[in-house]
Amino acid sequence: MTMRNFALMFLGLAMAVSLVTRASADANLRMIVAFDERFPGWQLWAEAFRDNVKAASGGGIKVTLNGPAVVSPFQQFAPVSQGAFDLSINIPPYYMGTTAVSNTFYAMDPDMDKLRKTGVWDFIDNDFGKHNQKLIAGYFSAPGCFHIMLKSPLKAGQKPFDGMKIRANRTYTPVIEPLGGSIVTLPAGEIYSALEKGVVDGAAWTVAGTTDLKLHEVAKHMLRPTFGWCGAVMTMNLDAYKKLDAKDREIIVAEARKLEKTGIVAYNKLTEEEDKELRGLGIKEARLSDDVFAKVMQNYRKNMWEVSASFKGSQKAVNDLRALARSKGLAD
Repeated sequence: MTMRNFALMFLGLAMAVSLVTRASADANLRMIVAFDERFPGWQLWAEAFRDNVKAASGGGIKVTLNGPAVVSPFQQFAPVSQGAFDLSINIPPYYMGTTAVSNTFYAMDPDMDKLRKTGVWDFIDNDFGKHNQKLIAGYFSAPGCFHIMLKSPLKAGQKPFDGMKIRANRTYTPVIEPLGGSIVTLPAGEIYSALEKGVVDGAAWTVAGTTDLKLHEVAKHMLRPTFGWCGAVMTMNLDAYKKLDAKDREIIVAEARKLEKTGIVAYNKLTEEEDKELRGLGIKEARLSDDVFAKVMQNYRKNMWEVSASFKGSQKAVNDLRALARSKGLAD
């Protein structure tokens, strides 16, 4: 079964269980998404949310999806704050130049219910509020969804990425830099050609979606073990959120948060299937030694906090959030 067909089957099941409640007033909302249909989150989060909200509101709430072809994923944050778009699904590292507080999601266990109960969610939501956005939902996978596709095998020793240029975002910093590599930031649409032309030596990406980008055609080695949890957050322009009546807000939040669980179950399955597919295509493992991998993972969360705090504009907020998370047993 292809990733697209699997995602569509999931959408059908998700819509079947949605409760239909007529929205109190028609609402036409525009959503900007950091990735396109080649990334499974497009189907499992964006399309599912659009369809489920329409069903739950009896057709009263309509969401139009726009992808990175409309606005670069690295430049989508401001248009949402300014109201050019009502809703957003984006990846926190993409707007670390504006705020890094939500990047700390990657430093804690991705249990959204626990984060809400402990006040961590509200802390991050308040930070979004300073940028005229409302945090609606968080979509994070089980551990082990990231990997790195490489053009050549790993080098021997404690720095197997020594001298390598790896396409990545800041989420991957705790893995790439300790192993000797350097990060090159590129949008998804440029990864294939960068690998093909030798601009980069490897590309960090989610396991699920690797074949959709055809990375296996230009990089024949995949880093193992896999690591980290994939994630994105849904936010809404705060003014647009406040303009909706209570019933419409309830529908949007409820349908978005249902996908925190159902969408992630499907996403985790896609990761498993993609790994098998890559092996079937002859992609070879580039396996880190047990001791090297253990050292990297031992400091992974600590380094993720430090990466988030490295943005001076958010340094105090990140440190305050870390203190809160520590007090709740969610951080070291």
